[in-house]
Amino acid sequence: MKKYLIALSAFTILTLSVNAQQQRATTGDAPMQHHGKMDHKKMGHGSHERGMMMKQLNLTDAQKQQAKTIHEDYANQMKQLKGNSSMSVNDYNAKKATLQNEQKAKFESLLTQDQKNKMGQLKKDQVAKKEMMGQKRMDKMKSSLNLTDAQASQLKSQHDNFKSQADAIKENTTLSQDQKKQQFMELRKKNQESEKSILTAEQLQKKEQLRSSRMKDMKNKRSEKS
Repeated sequence: MKKYLIALSAFTILTLSVNAQQQRATTGDAPMQHHGKMDHKKMGHGSHERGMMMKQLNLTDAQKQQAKTIHEDYANQMKQLKGNSSMSVNDYNAKKATLQNEQKAKFESLLTQDQKNKMGQLKKDQVAKKEMMGQKRMDKMKSSLNLTDAQASQLKSQHDNFKSQADAIKENTTLSQDQKKQQFMELRKKNQESEKSILTAEQLQKKEQLRSSRMKDMKNKRSEKS
């Protein structure tokens, strides 16, 4: 399942990048559109990653056009699916999974073997990068809160467990979005309670101070940009 999600994510990144490149050619720097709402704060970073991946795969103009068509067809089908209020949650999720599988298969059929091999390596690099970033965050937390080795190990285990359970909720096709949101909130609360049993009162206070400081810095940066 993890490999499938990574592959699907890489595919979506590529097709969206194709759309963005072709839209810029005709409308300048118009915002990239995708079914559903996009977080504009993430779009800048995501656009850079998409551009890098596209460049490394070196798709031909014909491949880019075909990928754009595949994505537009998928987006239209998803729009129709979302507008079907008579479907049950299970039927909706099953249909959505089918469309995603079809989209992924169609895109992969466009690639040469070398491009497929390259995409596989890019996916591995993406996973390794996320793991490295996670380790850096853990090392920074250990230094900032003066954690013991035992505490750091417990927090890492807790994080891995949280991520595993969160992924299970995300991939559960029998749940509605509201049900998933509720379970995420409960899991997050449970995770916070578990953290309190690992950290000392002083460390918890320091952690909250650091969080408040980060939030303040982010708010100031947003104010400066506006």
